[in-house]
Amino acid sequence: GSVNEKDNGGGTPLHAASFWGCVECVRELLDRGGSVNEKDNGGGTPLHAASFWGCVECVRELLERGASVNEKDNDGDTPLDLAIHYSNPQCEKELRRAMAGR
Repeated sequence: GSVNEKDNGGGTPLHAASFWGCVECVRELLDRGGSVNEKDNGGGTPLHAASFWGCVECVRELLERGASVNEKDNDGDTPLDLAIHYSNPQCEKELRRAMAGR
């Protein structure tokens, strides 16, 4: 299948790799043309998935590859909102740094 093929929930392989915290998989999928800002059926991007589960390495990689830090999901939450709500302080720090342009 395609690197951007969607599952029943609208997620791509990049969403899954970000969700499971596999930074090597995230890199490989992005190298093969994975869409860094693709949204699933809930409006979440791979950065939302990584922020939710607290994979700081995935958050860094996605941000370095152009992930939109201000993108909102269908509930109006940004990746930062999820990092704060689910107590992922390292992700919160990386996202705040990206929002400040650093």
